[in-house]
Amino acid sequence: MTSELDGLPKIAAPANRALHGAGYTTLRQLANLPRAELAALHGMGPKALGIIQAALAEHGLDLAGDPTGSASEGAAVADPIANFVEAKILPAHRPIFGAFRELVRNEFPELTETMRGGTDAYPGVPVYRLNRIVVTVSPTQKGVTFSFTDGAAFDDEPGMLEGAGHKTKNVRLRTLEQFDAEIFRYYLRQAIAHDAD
Repeated sequence: MTSELDGLPKIAAPANRALHGAGYTTLRQLANLPRAELAALHGMGPKALGIIQAALAEHGLDLAGDPTGSASEGAAVADPIANFVEAKILPAHRPIFGAFRELVRNEFPELTETMRGGTDAYPGVPVYRLNRIVVTVSPTQKGVTFSFTDGAAFDDEPGMLEGAGHKTKNVRLRTLEQFDAEIFRYYLRQAIAHDAD
């Protein structure tokens, strides 16, 4: 009988070709492989990486050095964002944040990632800033909310921005399949442009 570990999860064709070209044909082969090694494959994007991470997590496995997954046993995680992910984002929703985080790191290095605020009653949350905060990330029981500080001023061709505020608008995602890197690029470019004004 064939296990899900003996195949690959359903990912985009370029990412699938990248894995096969590198000799990876099963999910089992990807367990404990460095995330950076997979990310370096031509055709492997943040969404495919998130799908792979989620498939591995279903079997209690992970990628090595995975910023969205859990820390290695016995090793303290010095990254406060990784600590936040581990403590506050439900495992099913971590790939959503992981895909966003990867997109920002790879394509918007001018944005600084940090934690904002926090009290005993209300934990701090990850924020991304240029001159000021442009995006705040908040986990919920149903998914992950991305709050764009100047979202009300954005063009919204994709129609994903929500909220009644006069300044901030949100994108709420429940599954990794809803994460569209091109749409987030569209919003992030506008966030940066409005921050520079």
